[in-house]
Amino acid sequence: MSDNIQIERTSCGRIVGTSFGIGLDIHGTYTPSEIMRVGSTFEKRFEKTEPHWVECFNDCVWLPYDRITHVYCQAVRQRLQMGTVHKCEPDDLHRYLGVSSYTSAWPLYTETSSRMHILSRFFKTMGGVRWLELGCGCGNQLLPLAAHGCDVYGMELNPLMYAERHELLRNKITFGDALLDPAVVYKRGSFDVVVVSMIGFVNHSDLCELFSNLSFLVGKGILVVDLIARDRGTGHIRPIESYKSPLRQAGFIPKDVMCDQLVCIKEQLRSEVGV
Repeated sequence: MSDNIQIERTSCGRIVGTSFGIGLDIHGTYTPSEIMRVGSTFEKRFEKTEPHWVECFNDCVWLPYDRITHVYCQAVRQRLQMGTVHKCEPDDLHRYLGVSSYTSAWPLYTETSSRMHILSRFFKTMGGVRWLELGCGCGNQLLPLAAHGCDVYGMELNPLMYAERHELLRNKITFGDALLDPAVVYKRGSFDVVVVSMIGFVNHSDLCELFSNLSFLVGKGILVVDLIARDRGTGHIRPIESYKSPLRQAGFIPKDVMCDQLVCIKEQLRSEVGV
C-alpha cells in the first residue's frame, strides 16, 4: 500500500486517509462526530497535497480536510444512507423527451460544438457567459468555450482527473462533489450555464436537493444535464420521467435533448428568449 494512503476500520465502517482528505466507505453508517474525529486524526498525519489517484476511490465518498465540519458531515451521512441503484424502462426517453434511444458512450465526452449551439440559442454573444461544468474531468471541454470568450469554471471529484487538469484551467477547476459542494464553493447567481455530468445514478432525494442547489447558482440561465446509457458506467440511468418533478420544483423547464444532453431553462428566462 502506498505511504500516502492509510486505512482505519471503525465500528461505523472503513475510513481511508490520504494527504488531501478522507474517504468514507459507501456502505458505512458513520455519525458526523465519528467522521470529524477520524478526519482530525488523519489530518495530523499527512502533509497536505492536491488530490491524487487512490486505488479505492470508487468505493468511497471523499471529503477534503477543509470541509470536515459538523454541517457538512451531516450532509455526507444523509447521502450515505440513501440508495443509489435505479431501474429504467427502454421507452423512458421516448415518452418524456420524444427521442428514441439511450446514449451509448460512457464516460461522456460530448462534442463541444453541441455546447456552442446550446449557447447560441439563448445568448447573443459568448463573451462573458459564465459557465460551470460539474464533473469536468481534466477540463478539456471547457477550453474551446474559454477560447470563445466564456468565463469557465469546473468541479471534479475524481482525484486522478483533477490532478491532470489542463494547465490553463488550474485556477478554474475545484476539487469537489457535485451533489454537495457547488452551493458551498460558489455564490448565488454565479453562472449563466451549469452543465451536470453523470447524474443518472443519483437517487430521487439527491436530485431534488441537487437541482435546488443548482437553481441557487443559476440566475436567469440554462441547466444542461448529460444523459447516461443504461448498463454503462457506475450505475443505471433513472427513469427520465423522474427528472420532471425535481426540475420543476427547482424552477427549471426541460426543453429538449441535444447531442445526448437534456437542456433546461430557468422559469425567468423563458419569456425573455421566447421559448
